Amino acid sequence: MTPGNWRVTVISILFAVFKRFQFPILKLPILGGQLYIIKSPKLIAAIERQPKVISFWHVEASAIGRVAGLRPDAAEKVSHGVGDNPDSFWLKGLRAIHHAMAPGEAINNMLLEAAQTSAETLSQFDGENRGKRVDLWEWVSHEITLSHTNAVYGQRNPYKDPQVEAAFWAFSRGSWKLLFGNLSKVLAPKARSGREKVVAAIKSYFLNFNPQTTSPLMEARMANMSMLEIEDMARMECVNGLGILANTVPSAFWTIVQVYSQPKLLERVRDLAAAAVIVVTDEENAIAGAEKRKKRKKIDIIRLQRSQQQIQSIVQEVIRLRTTGIGPRLVREDVLLHDQYLLKKGSIVVIPNRAVHFDPDIWGSDVEKFDEKRFAKPPPNSHDRHTNKASNKVSSTAYRGFGGGATICPGKHFAIEGIAVFVALVVLKYDIRPAKGERGWGFLGQKMRDMALQLGSPRGKFRVELLLREGIGDVEWGFGL
Repeated sequence: MTPGNWRVTVISILFAVFKRFQFPILKLPILGGQLYIIKSPKLIAAIERQPKVISFWHVEASAIGRVAGLRPDAAEKVSHGVGDNPDSFWLKGLRAIHHAMAPGEAINNMLLEAAQTSAETLSQFDGENRGKRVDLWEWVSHEITLSHTNAVYGQRNPYKDPQVEAAFWAFSRGSWKLLFGNLSKVLAPKARSGREKVVAAIKSYFLNFNPQTTSPLMEARMANMSMLEIEDMARMECVNGLGILANTVPSAFWTIVQVYSQPKLLERVRDLAAAAVIVVTDEENAIAGAEKRKKRKKIDIIRLQRSQQQIQSIVQEVIRLRTTGIGPRLVREDVLLHDQYLLKKGSIVVIPNRAVHFDPDIWGSDVEKFDEKRFAKPPPNSHDRHTNKASNKVSSTAYRGFGGGATICPGKHFAIEGIAVFVALVVLKYDIRPAKGERGWGFLGQKMRDMALQLGSPRGKFRVELLLREGIGDVEWGFGL
């Protein structure tokens, strides 16, 4: 059995066990220790209240040195004081990133940069590929990679180089194999080679770093990493790319699949996106120097955010149905949960996201169905429980798409809103249908083998036809705040 198949088997067994038997916690002996598998929201909440004792940070810090290829002294600096010292590299860096990624003007500016990048690249794509077939994963992956890294790195974005983009995804696909240290030379030569190409590009970016042309997020990271040599800074930033892209791309991909596979949902999303469109006047066109032969339309991001909660609900529901991660944590000392469950020091705790997300006791009898309104806030004065399932039925700890508690992903808002903005532009511009020879949307399978990711990519290629909608070819699209 290959390592990939072994991991698929583990996920399948855990999912089947929890679906068949309603255990809040399950203890298994493993490698001379204990593995605790937890899916009860109450127990998950208890774990998240003790992030220093039941620590995700220690697992992450112990892995990052090998994945990044840090030198021993740099790995020690990065992991020193993890979870204990508020001024440690780890916790100080997390605070800075959470501050930089908090909802507000800075995030809106990053969204605008990402959205404008998508508008420009799709315009170029239309001129070169009118009505042509594309592999949907490769297309979405390229668009999200370029737009989101432009928002983070600014004008000198190293991912603009197609070779760096390709190298990153080679690194990403095999990044878990790098945990085997020197054995990864045999197990993951493509991942190691990809990592080194990305590191070289980021090192060049750092050597010519200009804070005036980058994002607040990148400024925060640079300030925190200044204790490291530039080589190790570049290696850390290469791994940070996984945080920017590795789960965002599959989330965007599966959202596109979900929307286009349901005609009524597609119509609904188009209506929501159209409500945020502003037609640019002739006077504004003249000021901007735009060609008069084309109409100009802007999607107002602030307007979109007002109706975006419903698009965001779609994104979150897609993530709920597609998630595969396990959120491993190290138990650093004996701890008793709810005066009932003793977790022994040195053991590992995992939260099987998929089992939690498919628990009917948490989500209701329709748990296996896609519900676009599951995460939507109710309209003012609404008494319809169906439109507010998230607040009426589901504890916040039950949704594992971005982690939770002190370890929640700091880029959650940017990721969800960035996907929503991208989807809005795509649905306004294109009809997408499976290409001739493809079996259809419903036959598109998902890889389940990578437990380090929150979502898996599709199994195999899926070619589609991208067709500009009638009248769209005469429109120049842009974004504004």
